[in-house]
Amino acid sequence: MTAPDPEALSRHRRLMSKLLKVHFLAYLPGFAAAVAAIPFAVSWELAGGASGADELDVLLFILARACAAFAVAFLVSHALGVPWARASGEAGRRLALVGPVAMTALAVIAGGIGWIELLSS
Repeated sequence: MTAPDPEALSRHRRLMSKLLKVHFLAYLPGFAAAVAAIPFAVSWELAGGASGADELDVLLFILARACAAFAVAFLVSHALGVPWARASGEAGRRLALVGPVAMTALAVIAGGIGWIELLSS
């Protein structure tokens, strides 16, 4: 039995390390987008006349919108990290790291506006 090629093993470890960093970083915009989606979903549901709707239906509507926002932000954040993970050097690192942070900042700002609007109405 032959030993694995050290160079191939090193490349594989670098790839897995980059993918793991991108994956962990993807939770930031995902969570921020989910929290930001809640007040908009509540406002949308209330504008649709949800006063007589079943409480479980309203909850599922809001949860579905929050989960969809999480999934979109999570997937986009992962997609931004693919060029860096596939590159042999550090090409694409800025996009992989700054992209999710910028998405998080936008979600926090939009969510803050949404929560302030919802709670002040």
